[in-house]
Amino acid sequence: MLEPRERLKEVDPVVGSMPGDVALVIFTDGQYNIGTDPVAAARELKRKYGSRLCIHVVSLADDDYGKMVIDDIRAASGSCSVPADAQTLADQGALRQFVRDVFYDTAAAPAPAPAPQPAPAPQPMTEQEVITFRNMNFGFDKYQITDEMLPSLEYAKSLLDERPNLQVEIAGHTDSTGPEAYNQGLSERRANSVKQWLVKEGVATSRLSTTGYGELQPKFDNSTREGRALNRRVEINTK
Repeated sequence: MLEPRERLKEVDPVVGSMPGDVALVIFTDGQYNIGTDPVAAARELKRKYGSRLCIHVVSLADDDYGKMVIDDIRAASGSCSVPADAQTLADQGALRQFVRDVFYDTAAAPAPAPAPQPAPAPQPMTEQEVITFRNMNFGFDKYQITDEMLPSLEYAKSLLDERPNLQVEIAGHTDSTGPEAYNQGLSERRANSVKQWLVKEGVATSRLSTTGYGELQPKFDNSTREGRALNRRVEINTK
């Protein structure tokens, strides 16, 4: 278990030695910390490394204080942080989704890495592949695009630009809070917001369709706050 303040300080030189973007995954209950003010330590790291660093916290919290500390560490990392809890990640499907969301890998799985192989030639996207937006999770009852979502949207656009003949479905989802009929409309508004942004940035509207699935296709546990946050999502699926 990570004791945030001193251990976050210890992470600093490791992050500094790594090239490119870095994902830091912390498992903590927010309680048993060495030192003080772990949120300040997270902010210091974020100020130093900026968008190159994203801090993801897997919550083991069992009281309000621990949850508050964890929420503040996530907030210090900004919109890139993918929330999760240990109970939810006990499900293999949820764990695989968490890995995809953190490392932006559409084929990620919690398995040992294979031996290095020569890089294969680029292949067309298959029908089974799914582009999952990087942290394209909406706030409660929200569907508007925010500045914090722009890196995720730009990432998705770059994938579409690489495959100019690809036809895709933009799928909107909600958590289970509220009436089912309302959630259906909210999921459609989320999908349409993403489509409108992509069209504005030059993606042909003929390549994009939208579908709202409401609360009917959860990938995470709606009985937890973290699970509900992860279910408020938009995905792009190949046709």
